Amino acid sequence: MHVEMPKKGALASMKMFAGEYTMIVVSILTALALEHAVQSWHHSHRAHAAEESINAEMRANLEELRATMHKNQLEIERLEKVRKVLSQDIRDKVEGKQLLEHLMAASDHKFGIHVATPTLRREAWEVAVASQAASWMDPVRLQRYAGVYALQRDNASVDVLKMVDAPSFFNKAADLDFGKVDGTGLYYAAVQIQGSLQSVQGNFASLEKELVNALSKT
Repeated sequence: MHVEMPKKGALASMKMFAGEYTMIVVSILTALALEHAVQSWHHSHRAHAAEESINAEMRANLEELRATMHKNQLEIERLEKVRKVLSQDIRDKVEGKQLLEHLMAASDHKFGIHVATPTLRREAWEVAVASQAASWMDPVRLQRYAGVYALQRDNASVDVLKMVDAPSFFNKAADLDFGKVDGTGLYYAAVQIQGSLQSVQGNFASLEKELVNALSKT
């Protein structure tokens, strides 16, 4: 059997081709790796910037929420004074002008529905979602943020007037301008308003807890 060996020139050409092919492949892989690294850094940078903005926004919302809760707590305490005065006067059968004087003194001359609601901002969160920076955040942190902003949205829609018999209350409050006092009716109204405010405060307390929890883990 006769075996013909390849010519030396052809073998050198194959080696040269293999070397050049390897160089091209390595160059392409290096370029792809560099591009991936740059994109990863860019996405990480955007996610970090978005997190900083969201954290600052949540801190501002927490401060606003606590100020609102303080105002509502003062209103609850004022209504408690009104309830006690009305309750005592009803038992003592105090009526007319004297009852009105007691009521106005207990209510600091501002008998009505006074509910403070916070302005909870969400621009930083919406920008992070719209720019897709949120998709590059840590999944656990992203879920925590989403929960906080969902709870904010729910609290923003709370309407105390829907929790009380508002038309009846406003009619009774208007009667006070003419010196007409329905002690029992006003007492019931004060109870409704106070209970509604306490319910709102409970919702705000839940949101406060979530904000504190989210901020403590950033």
